[in-house]
Amino acid sequence: MEFIPLQIATIVPNKKIPFDLYIHFKGQYLAYAEAGTAIPSAKLTKLALQQIARFYLLREHEANYQAFLEDILNDAIKNSQIQTETKVQLTEGAAATGIEAMQSEKASPAAYNITQKAAKSLREVIEQNPNTLKKIYGKHSDAMTDVIRHSLNVCALCTKLGRKQGLENALLDPLGTAALLHDIGLTKLSQQDKALFLKPKKHFTLDDHRIYKMHVTDAVAMLANKPYVTPDIIEMVRHHEENHAGTGPLKVKKLTLSECILSLCNNYDKRVLTQKIHARQALKELQIEEMGNYDLKLLQAFTSVLHDEGLLE
Repeated sequence: MEFIPLQIATIVPNKKIPFDLYIHFKGQYLAYAEAGTAIPSAKLTKLALQQIARFYLLREHEANYQAFLEDILNDAIKNSQIQTETKVQLTEGAAATGIEAMQSEKASPAAYNITQKAAKSLREVIEQNPNTLKKIYGKHSDAMTDVIRHSLNVCALCTKLGRKQGLENALLDPLGTAALLHDIGLTKLSQQDKALFLKPKKHFTLDDHRIYKMHVTDAVAMLANKPYVTPDIIEMVRHHEENHAGTGPLKVKKLTLSECILSLCNNYDKRVLTQKIHARQALKELQIEEMGNYDLKLLQAFTSVLHDEGLLE
């Protein structure tokens, strides 16, 4: 039997589940809840207090989980009675589940659909609820790795900046999906080289640059062999480290607006994450060090987003 993880945050209390759930304990997968049952809120709270962040389900039930997740996300987005924090928790849990699933060589169309749905839901939550970006951005969670937290941050920023730049949903949602997936290639680096993710790029050696750029190649390779991943997503992932000056790993200068937005948001969030600096300091460094690498009007629009959303406070 093959098990795949899902975030506990995506299981709604007292709602029947159409799949069996398991927990991983001492190297074993233990049955926790059967299909057709509902888990009380108190039990989910207890698991959270025990710092258990993931359930597991059989891969053969992944499509059932996808349908279940789409249903609860749709309900949450439409229901004005549900608190914004709960909506954020659900969408973040869906995004983290999708990212983790897409990191696997056995990633399925269901995993990709979960990631797409998470990106769309994240956009909808942000647009429908004021101050949501501030609730999402930079939030710490023991249930998520630094890579997943970074991917969520970038997705949220891309959503706001893309909309400010006039992107319609048909372009905005693929941008969000690419933002969630852009760093999945990091899983292919050796355990030692994965540490480069948290090393400020200003301190990279030539060898560091050579090794780190492999995560872009690996991410593209992981997506390119999956026919259900659209070419625009792959190209955005391919170019997420590039800029107009051609100083990225691929030396590409001609980028689409969506690719520029993803690159800029990725660049900014990595500064905050790796250097542990305040948003204002990260923005100041970005404006100085990346002058000429990004369109000035795009940098100004990004600054406006950070200011309007209260991220510079």
